[in-house]
Amino acid sequence: MSETSDNTIYYLFPQAFNSQKLRFIKSIAEYVEENSEASYNFRVISFLNSQSAVDSLRENIQTISVPEETNGTNSTAELAEELEAEYNFSFNHLWFPEKKQKNFAERNIEEPYTQIVQNCNYLHKLLSETPPKLLIHDQDVAPEFYFADRVCTKLNIPQVVTVTDFFQRSLFYKKLSKNNAEIYKLRFDDSIDREKVEGTLNEFMKAGTFLAKAPDETIFQKVRRKLKKFSSSQNAVKENFSLGTKFFYNIRDSFDTKLQNRLKLEIYESPDYEESYIFLPLHCRIESTLLFRSHPYTDQEFLVSLISRNLPYGMKLYVREHPEWRQQFSAKYLKELSELSNVKVIDPDISIHAIIDASKALAVMNNTTGYEAAIHNKPVVAFSPSPYASHEENFYVSDLYLLDEILQKAVSYKPNKEKNKEFLFDMFKFSLPYHEHSSKWKNTNKADRVGKEFGACFVKILNSIY
Repeated sequence: MSETSDNTIYYLFPQAFNSQKLRFIKSIAEYVEENSEASYNFRVISFLNSQSAVDSLRENIQTISVPEETNGTNSTAELAEELEAEYNFSFNHLWFPEKKQKNFAERNIEEPYTQIVQNCNYLHKLLSETPPKLLIHDQDVAPEFYFADRVCTKLNIPQVVTVTDFFQRSLFYKKLSKNNAEIYKLRFDDSIDREKVEGTLNEFMKAGTFLAKAPDETIFQKVRRKLKKFSSSQNAVKENFSLGTKFFYNIRDSFDTKLQNRLKLEIYESPDYEESYIFLPLHCRIESTLLFRSHPYTDQEFLVSLISRNLPYGMKLYVREHPEWRQQFSAKYLKELSELSNVKVIDPDISIHAIIDASKALAVMNNTTGYEAAIHNKPVVAFSPSPYASHEENFYVSDLYLLDEILQKAVSYKPNKEKNKEFLFDMFKFSLPYHEHSSKWKNTNKADRVGKEFGACFVKILNSIY
């Protein structure tokens, strides 16, 4: 493995590739190299499987492509055991057991862990033999990203993990593994003042979201969108499925979704804002905030049962799907939750503000609802690390033996409104008003502008470290 310079910065390239993402990272690299106090060599570590995508990446940015075979004479099992012992984790934590059979059967891959283990071993060697000045990556669902965080933590390599988990704004984390969730507390948004924050939060309270409402579609636009979705829905396995088979799966999935939604209507209960309850919003089951950051609470059914058994006398637990992720939870799944005597499953179309405002407290992992609780001045019981988990007005569950005691304290606690306002103001200062996912940018011009903004943030971080 070739040596890198002392001033190398590594950027882990996600597995999704498009022209916007390429322009975004190139813009970051150019800004960092041109505006840093020291001279840095910006290099991308690529996990892309497409050779054409890798070639395109290399034409624009210095790129290290992870080789297909990196394990030498060691077997996958031997490598996995060595890495698990070195970094005290389990590869089973880095994969989605409930998705394994379906996804990998479709791809005709016999051993799902092989490539993941090889990629992680490559990262282990690269970062330990030629440690960079800074490692940058986002919160991708790629297991390699989570593993990189573990390596950096053990080897004391500075890193930045960009995560859009504060009202569609990007935060910059120093650490984001195990029980660590520490952000860089630097002013990244110079436009922020108290009046602007207050106005933004008021708009959010009125609209229920920071996302602009999409304009009404014409019939032509709707047909075109559905055809595009149909043509790309099975893109990852297009070499294995015929057009007729893909058509069958799309029809089947559409029918199943309609059936599930109809069955769920029989399960949903109306909220009673006069009764005492704790509100638990369900996570999307396959996003990294749950799978990687909320370990060991990836089984939300278990968590709901656990909380229900520790609620104060007469208290209810209200559970609600995310309106955009209804398909993640089957009617059978929600039915099982509703059968717990003190649990109510609430219709996701009901205003989350009304539910939060009448609640005694919120139980969350690390989703945005924890920040919404601060707007409503409600206490939070957090089960995984996040900026609000360590906020003095909230409660962090680090010991399940104390859960009943923590819930008792939370439902009777009255947060300090001024401290919550100050906390939200700081979070706006410490974040950037852009989404790091390129699907939000629409064109390369915006990707270029957003890349420069992120580049300026990385320069601030580098200056704060060195």
